[in-house]
Amino acid sequence: MTRVAIKANGGDGLFKVYPDVATMVTCLYGEGEVKKSENKTKKKKATKQEKDVLINDNEKEKTSKSGGEADKTQFHPWQFRQVASGFWQKISNRKKYIAWLKVTVGARSVNDLKVKHFKENHGKRLLDLYNGSPSEVIRSLTGKTEATTDPLVPTREKGHWDKLENQRQFAEKLKSVLKYSEEKDWYGISRSAFVSNGGGGLLDSLYEGSPYLFLKAVYPEVSWEPWRFRKLPSSSLDDPVVMAKVLFYVKSVLKMKSEEEWRRLTVAQLRELGVAKFFEHHGGVQQTMAKFSKWADRQS
Repeated sequence: MTRVAIKANGGDGLFKVYPDVATMVTCLYGEGEVKKSENKTKKKKATKQEKDVLINDNEKEKTSKSGGEADKTQFHPWQFRQVASGFWQKISNRKKYIAWLKVTVGARSVNDLKVKHFKENHGKRLLDLYNGSPSEVIRSLTGKTEATTDPLVPTREKGHWDKLENQRQFAEKLKSVLKYSEEKDWYGISRSAFVSNGGGGLLDSLYEGSPYLFLKAVYPEVSWEPWRFRKLPSSSLDDPVVMAKVLFYVKSVLKMKSEEEWRRLTVAQLRELGVAKFFEHHGGVQQTMAKFSKWADRQS
């Protein structure tokens, strides 16, 4: 049931009394009726395979899980298409959802909750608020809960990531966890490695979700080769310093000495060197050279 459907059927005035669909339905029908109606709708639309799943789910409702039983006849706000504005900002709502999710998926501890558990059980929007990281969601719960303490970020005061020394400490611990022994190992890292180790917020809020930008800031003494990273933000593709490095790299590897050699450069050659995306971003070799050749000369 959506707000639009209610308005379309003459129920616009109800929203002067109730702030959102979830609250309205709960008050008017009660918790049990909501779930019954929801199940009827599902069963009408279900294919044979989906019906089997519904039957299995009904059986699971009768089964005690991990010291508790998920009462699926009870209505929960997160089971609607949209929760009220600011719903997930309230810690009490997050606690209720996590407790419900733990029982629903049969997890022994909140530390065992995975991304798929959230996505398959109405928690994707909550997860998105915490950079796709279950551990960050759990860490947002304060007080005496089962909140996990991430091994890489044991405590985090306000402004923790604003200090470069804290970022570097995180990088050193992450390197240890990932068993990186050489600088070149960092080129294979992905954003998910940061998220799963409690650094998703750091990467997204300060570095556009880019491991390259993070490493460049944390280890400025290293001459990083941007083209070797899996993905770069568009800001890096437009950065004259980055483009100068790319052009100088191509020039050095192919031993190019004249403009004619640049004109004969092929897409296949660029792809082999792993830098085609830089030239494609600027419309081709000639356009790229016109924009950044002077910068490349400074690298010589």
